[in-house]
Amino acid sequence: RDLRMSRGLGDVYKRQSLLLGPNDSERFITAITSERERAYRDQSTGAYNRQYYNENYHGRAMTAGIVMLDLDDMMLATDVYGRRAGEAVLETAVNVIRRSLEEKDRIIRFDGDMLLLLLPDIGQEDFSQKLEQIRLQLNTTSVPGRSYLRMSASIGGVWVENADLDDGVERAEQLMNYARIQKNRTMVEQQPQQAAAVLPHLSLIHISEP
Repeated sequence: RDLRMSRGLGDVYKRQSLLLGPNDSERFITAITSERERAYRDQSTGAYNRQYYNENYHGRAMTAGIVMLDLDDMMLATDVYGRRAGEAVLETAVNVIRRSLEEKDRIIRFDGDMLLLLLPDIGQEDFSQKLEQIRLQLNTTSVPGRSYLRMSASIGGVWVENADLDDGVERAEQLMNYARIQKNRTMVEQQPQQAAAVLPHLSLIHISEP
């Protein structure tokens, strides 16, 4: 069924290309690209959504820093101050994080209030410091129009080298859940470069506290 649908869309595109002039064809392609981009975006925050991850990264191997981040007490803030307050916190957090990212980095609203960061250009030696920088920036940023709200985050991070992203995301989420026990913590797993050749299963856990 998917194959027939794909062929059908291709036939429509070919017919449209025959009917449209060069400039119209460019506008047609731009419209399709824009629609696809909108489908990949979370409407509340402008971050990428789970569909974007599934269609572009699921099953891939990469060298990257993988981060799972959960904003502390989001459910409580929503229950006490209302849904709009919770959305304001999440939108502010995404904007803060986005300012810390490089061009190839991606921020994805992965599941509810959990955010996934993919950092393909970061080196292992800079990874922990980067996550701690993000945590501190969230701590010191006020939510516009809602000064009574303060942000903190529980963060789990894994740096992988040519490894399966799905596995890395799962490990980062486990570390994030450990960080949530005390909240406002960063927990990072790193493969020791020298010991890895002898003990490839060995991991180090680096914990940053406020």
